[in-house]
Amino acid sequence: MFETAKTHLKEHKKIYIAAGLGLVIGGVGVSIMGSSKIIQTAVTHGDHSPILQYAQPIRRGHPGFIVQVKETGEVFPSMKRAQEVLNVSHRKLQDLVDIVGIAQ
Repeated sequence: MFETAKTHLKEHKKIYIAAGLGLVIGGVGVSIMGSSKIIQTAVTHGDHSPILQYAQPIRRGHPGFIVQVKETGEVFPSMKRAQEVLNVSHRKLQDLVDIVGIAQ
């Protein structure tokens, strides 16, 4: 079994090297671009089907709303943080604050 795997790797060495290089190039491209665009690379060898590689940066959730307490003017970077500090429910918080912007 080890010999068949070794033979297989020798026969398809170029394909594995090309696929590995595609992964490296895709990873470098994503880290350099740092955007939300999808990067696609295709590696083909002879009559074989192309190996397609896709890379997409992780997109986090909504950054949150910057809120300001109506009575005191205190500003919080998110509704969750205001809720924690003021120790009130989400519903009660909506009565106490105004949304003044979106966090970056």
